[in-house]
Amino acid sequence: MNILPDTMTREEAVKLLGLRRATDPTVTYLRHLDVDLLLRQGYTDGDTTIDLLRIREDSRPRKQLNKVTGLMVPKAIDVITYKQEGELYVLGMSGGISLFNEFNDRRKLGKKGCWYILDKNVPIPDGIIIAKNAKPYPGGRLYHYAFQPAYDMKYEEFVGLLRGLIPYLAPVCQI
Repeated sequence: MNILPDTMTREEAVKLLGLRRATDPTVTYLRHLDVDLLLRQGYTDGDTTIDLLRIREDSRPRKQLNKVTGLMVPKAIDVITYKQEGELYVLGMSGGISLFNEFNDRRKLGKKGCWYILDKNVPIPDGIIIAKNAKPYPGGRLYHYAFQPAYDMKYEEFVGLLRGLIPYLAPVCQI
């Protein structure tokens, strides 16, 4: 992976995480799944994108156009990264891959999009921790989960742990 010259230091990444946590909902951390979970990322051809992460490498403000409102909004990131000794690291418990306990109507799929289910008995690799939002979405039943790095680790190591879950994902393309 090509690392940007202005990639954050660990200290800058920790500061950004502190700002992000100030606005994030309270989470509970789990070592094992408490329910079957659904991953929205994937395609009907069986190709999942569980290992595709939106990263934040530097502290510059990032904006994107919201197609619904027409407003510029902060760009979404999955995990905060930093550079150490020429390598890209993910900051522990700084975000991760989103999952849900049931189908999320707010998350639209493209023509070839597909949900994937992950059984609650799947062994979660050491190095991944599960963050569960303490409060459900409005309506009371839909909870957001995230597979996060349990500690600081090399970016490629975290991606490898996520890829290790691919054999356990079963497509559920018709809802």
